[in-house]
Amino acid sequence: MLLVQASEAKATGTSKNPSDAANPMTPVWPHCIGTGLSGEAKRQAKLQAFRAQYGEEECPEAGCRVHFSGALMHDQFIAGTASVPYVEDTMSEYVGKGQFPHNNEAFPKAIQNSFDAIAVDAGTRVTIYSHANFKGEILWDKVGPAIVVNIKWKDGQYWPFCNGRPYREKLAGQWSEPLNTIFPPSVREFSTTDMHLWNTGSLVIQGGQAIPQTLKDNNAEYAQLSNATY
Repeated sequence: MLLVQASEAKATGTSKNPSDAANPMTPVWPHCIGTGLSGEAKRQAKLQAFRAQYGEEECPEAGCRVHFSGALMHDQFIAGTASVPYVEDTMSEYVGKGQFPHNNEAFPKAIQNSFDAIAVDAGTRVTIYSHANFKGEILWDKVGPAIVVNIKWKDGQYWPFCNGRPYREKLAGQWSEPLNTIFPPSVREFSTTDMHLWNTGSLVIQGGQAIPQTLKDNNAEYAQLSNATY
């Protein structure tokens, strides 16, 4: 069972490497692909273009981006265990503005690996519905900056990087910059329900929300945004 395998991977630190190359990816967003890209950057641009057919309207960028992961969130990548916000890996997707009628198309790798964390950028709003096509109850409606991790792992001590302490202490600790400024401990939280049950729904990602003035003052990516501040 895939969810069991994903839990075991978190506990042991082993990594599954699901392939995301089963479908052809035809570039339809030239502004995402740009010119002169090669290697990993080009692969990611094509992946974003491929996701456009599932509801992505714009590439992820400061002020409107979300990172969905089938792992925990941390400021350091740990294979099979933790993703770093905005760094797409084999267990996660980095997604931009859009309306996604099926979560399993918006972030398939995260769901395949059990779906356990979301990082929502400042200026971004995410609304997750319990059913496909934006129906059912709203499971989570959040304006970033925010990080949410599955409540199932709040007291987990299975992973070596926790040093025998519950994961909640790592989530609430000081992270390396610029992540600690973008996502201070006050905006990191645990879900109120099991996120594994969110995988059959749908979601909407919007930009244009107010951002912290301190973030705009101290980070070049956000300084250029016209969003209101608080």
